[in-house]
This record gives sequence, structure tokens and C-alpha cells, in this order.
Amino acid sequence: MEPLLLLALAVGPALILLHAIYFADRYQKEPIRNLLRYLVAGAAMCVPAFFAEVAAQKTLGVDATIDIRAHPILFVVFVFVGVALVEEWVKRWMLWRLARRDEEIDEPFDWVVYSVTLSLGFATLENILYVYSFGAVVGVARAFTAVPSHALNATFMGDRLARAAVAKEAGRRACVVRRETWLSIVEPALWHGAYDACALGTTSAAGAKDASLAAFLGIALLVLLGVQWILGILRVRSQQKDLRTDACPRPDSPRRAPRAAHLAWYWTSEEVGAGMGGGRRSAAHDDRTDCYHRALRRSRADPHPSPRLPPQCGRYQARWADRARS
Repeated sequence: MEPLLLLALAVGPALILLHAIYFADRYQKEPIRNLLRYLVAGAAMCVPAFFAEVAAQKTLGVDATIDIRAHPILFVVFVFVGVALVEEWVKRWMLWRLARRDEEIDEPFDWVVYSVTLSLGFATLENILYVYSFGAVVGVARAFTAVPSHALNATFMGDRLARAAVAKEAGRRACVVRRETWLSIVEPALWHGAYDACALGTTSAAGAKDASLAAFLGIALLVLLGVQWILGILRVRSQQKDLRTDACPRPDSPRRAPRAAHLAWYWTSEEVGAGMGGGRRSAAHDDRTDCYHRALRRSRADPHPSPRLPPQCGRYQARWADRARS
């Protein structure tokens, strides 16, 4: 196959998933330039992850071709610690390094967006190496398995970090914040390890001509991916629900308010009552409109708003109040 077609096969799945998570952020889209920064950083994390995995292989005395039937315990340790934990830790470390000073992260759902973006950068470079090494068949298989798994693991990571940010803003106990922070590494590492155990185990069993074990692990892999997709979608919808009900942008925010919020004047004008509005309002649109007007009334009633705002709005709410005072 032509090299450009192989490149498209390797990069295409990640771009589709990146497009999906970008538009899942319904109210305040993240800057493209910032997303590219996280994407490149995620790809760069393939280098330290590779060397860390090589070190783990030498320490354990194994490699990716280890026989699951002959050394099951060593296989599990290698997969969960030497591969899954290493990869998720380096991605989590880079995400924390970039995000802690990133002023674009002003709502909890942004943690999910940037976590998935960084992980897709990692998956893209990894996928390019696999596709050019093993061909188009592997690229097609990974487009439906490995690349979505990376994105779903990052969804769990971003969701945990968003919960930690909300708990910290709400003044919850430090143990709650620490729990969510640690789970942002542990949970995706467990999902990643389970995926790798099924994938590598299937390859190992097929190489040993154990058809029953290979079939069992293959089915388990598909079931695992299905569960991941369901939980990932539920986590995204949960963050979107919190954002829609509690985390509306303030009128004095330096970032542009959502398009539907600007249409609030259109929907609440006298022309709508006279039948000149032209269009139908959805329930989600009504929620955004009401939220926009509540924020507008607060800003008119108090020209110097208090930084004590709903915790779901993210960790940069105090900055809005500082800008309003200046």
C-alpha cells in the first residue's frame, strides 16, 4: 500500500475522535492552537514511555512475546505495571504539567477535552509506528480497538481530574481531592492493563495455536471495549449536564459566550411574542438562555462580583472577579 494511504490509515482514527471530543464541548470551544499543543505533547510522551517499557522488560526479564500460559503471573505484572501504568503515568504527568498553568481551562469539562487530546497525540504516533511496521491489516484493527481505547482511558482520566477540581473549588476535604487525583492514574491504568492483557494474550495464544484461549480473550476484548464505550459516554454526558446547569459563562468573561447565549436576546424579544421569531426552541436552548440571563442580572446588580461562584464553573472563577474589579 502507498505510504500516504498508510499514513491516512494511521492518523485518521485519532482525527475522527479528536473531532468528536472537540464538538462535545458544546458551550466554549477550546482554541485550536492550544489543542495542537497538547496533541504534540502527547506524541512526544511516546519517547519516555518507550524507554520506561524497555527498562521494565529488562527488569522483569520478559518481552511482549511472553507466553501467557507458561508465565501467567509475570504476564499480568508486565502488562499492568510495565506497559499500562507506565503509559498512563507519563500522559498524566504531561497533562498536569501543561494544564496547571493553562488559563484556557476554565470549566471542568476542559479536563476531559485536553486529556483526550493529549492521549490521541500519543496514540497517533504509536499507531503510525505500528502501521508502517506491520501493515494495513494491523492499522484497520487498531482503528477500532487501540486508538479508541486510548481515548476512552483519557476520558476517565479527565473526568477524575474534573471531579478533583470541582471538589477543591467547593472546599471539600483534602482526602476527596487526593482520591480523585490518584484515581485519575489508577482507573485508566486498570482499563489499559485489561485491554493489553486481552490483546497480547490473544496474540500469544494464537501463536501457541491455542484456539480456545485466543477466542475467549478476543471475545473478552470486544466486551471490554463495549463497556468502556458505555462508561465513557456516560462520563461525558455527566460532565456536559453539570456544565449546562451550573457552569454558564459570565458576561464579563474574556472568552466569547456561546452562540446560543447570544441568541437569548432574539428568543426573548417582543418579536418572538408577535410570531416573528421564526424557529423552535429546544429544552437545551432554554436552559442556556435562562442561565445567560441569570448571569447577566448578577453582573448588573453587582458590578464587582464576588469570586464565590458555583464550583462547577472551574478553577479560574476568581480571575473573572479580579478582571471585573480592574
